[in-house]
Amino acid sequence: GGGTRSVNLTEAIAHSSNVYFALAGIAIGPEGFQSVLTEFGFSKVPSREKLAPGLAESGFGQGAILASPLEMAVASGVIAAGGKRFAPTYEHRSNAQPAATPLTTEQAERIAEGMRAVVTRGTAQRVDFPRTTWGKTGTAQVGGGKKPHSWFIGYAKDPNVAFAVIIENGGYGARAAAPIASRLLR
Repeated sequence: GGGTRSVNLTEAIAHSSNVYFALAGIAIGPEGFQSVLTEFGFSKVPSREKLAPGLAESGFGQGAILASPLEMAVASGVIAAGGKRFAPTYEHRSNAQPAATPLTTEQAERIAEGMRAVVTRGTAQRVDFPRTTWGKTGTAQVGGGKKPHSWFIGYAKDPNVAFAVIIENGGYGARAAAPIASRLLR
């Protein structure tokens, strides 16, 4: 039978619950979305008019939301850094100062719990990741009868890196991008 069950943030991230994030998108509203995208450093922040009709879709990364792989890697880095956003670098900088603080430490920890669950028991559990990996699968619909883009974003503690992998028209994130991210980390 049917039925419903309540899903928390960790489970929503771990199992890519579009419904959970659609409801969150509606709840945050267009102005909230614009604020979050700006704080996270996204360069293409849609107008209120473009966001408003598709808040549900935007909530799970579709619709008016556009992001580059670098922007998604930076977003992963925000979680890894306990809510602080740093400018991207190719080398470790011990004296770097955050450009913004889009999340509280507690918020970042809650999201990190879900990202860890993605690789231990969620959508990417069948991929052999190093034990120090946190991640999120993504499948971006592109239309025109083409296969969706395959995403996997995340971070690792050993090596200490935030990353984003996209395979254009690669299908589901767990099937195409996640295995490549695993190989990259190894």
